[in-house]
Amino acid sequence: MRSFAQFALTGGLLVAAGAAHADETQFLQSFKGNFAGKGTVQVTTDAPNVTVSCSFKSNATSTSLSLDGNCRGLIVVSRAISANLKVTGAKYSGTYVGSRTGPAQLNGRRSGNAINLGIRWAKEVNGDRR
Repeated sequence: MRSFAQFALTGGLLVAAGAAHADETQFLQSFKGNFAGKGTVQVTTDAPNVTVSCSFKSNATSTSLSLDGNCRGLIVVSRAISANLKVTGAKYSGTYVGSRTGPAQLNGRRSGNAINLGIRWAKEVNGDRR
């Protein structure tokens, strides 16, 4: 599920505006609303890519961001996914839900108009937890 999470988080979180500054309110508020897009998922390193369509509803406060959505692939496969982030200063942390291994920890920082996150899986994925 590494590629699935990367797609979902990249597609959902690499949207927005503004230069980095101490108050993240305006930046986080730019994520509020409904988003949809297409991409690919690779469940394991040796599996073929699968085209998916995803839709998200996002909410934000001055110190948090939440994404709740669903991704569909191969017409019959559907998976609920979500991410909840809190910001303290320039650091973002939270949880990604949607992996078969269980909830994953997210940690990272804002860089310009992107939130760059590292993922720590609940169990090993393709040989490691990162």
